[in-house]
Amino acid sequence: MRFSGSTRAWFIGLAASVLRSLKRFALKTAPPARCTGCPEAYYELLTDKAFIGYRATGRAGHGGMFAIFVGSPFVSIELFPCSPDRFGFFFGANAVASESRIAGKHPAHTRLDR
Repeated sequence: MRFSGSTRAWFIGLAASVLRSLKRFALKTAPPARCTGCPEAYYELLTDKAFIGYRATGRAGHGGMFAIFVGSPFVSIELFPCSPDRFGFFFGANAVASESRIAGKHPAHTRLDR
């Protein structure tokens, strides 16, 4: 993907304004960093078996989700006869349906019962 000069200027201007806002607001309100006992706290976390188990489980779920995101275009477009335009629609519809189900607004069982 190539960007024209005006697009680069917009990105640079946006980045400069974000950095200026961070410098003006966030850095003045943040307390000074004091880390007493940080290495000991990290060592305690990294040696806790329950914490490592929870983190490994969470990372495995995110890894599976990443594998679906990466592999679904290949499977849908290359293996099944689906055009890239239709794949975009199906992928977006699946994301919207999954998000609404997770948010609890429209549970899947109520749609299937009709």
